[in-house]
Amino acid sequence: MSRCAKAATLPPDAIPNDFIGNEFVHTAIAFAVVETCLVALRYYARYIGQAPLGVDDILLPFALLFSYGQQGISIGKEATTVCADRAVLTGA
Repeated sequence: MSRCAKAATLPPDAIPNDFIGNEFVHTAIAFAVVETCLVALRYYARYIGQAPLGVDDILLPFALLFSYGQQGISIGKEATTVCADRAVLTGA
C-alpha cells in the first residue's frame, strides 16, 4: 500500500485543524467558473455590439487555458502536500 493510500485512511480527528486543502480547491474551482463566464460575456458583448475582434480577444482563450493549467497544477501540489503531511502523521 502506498504512503498516500495509508495516509488517506486517517480518522478525521488526526487531521490538523489548520488544514485548508478543501477550501483551496473550492476557491480554485470558483475562480475557473468565474473566469469562464467573464470570457464568455466578453465575446457575447463583442457579438452584440458588432465590434471587431482585436488581438487581445484572440489571445484571451489561450490565457484562459494557461489559467486552467496553473490552477490544476496548484491543486495537484496541494493534494501532494496534504498526502505527504498525512503520511508524516501516520508514520507511513
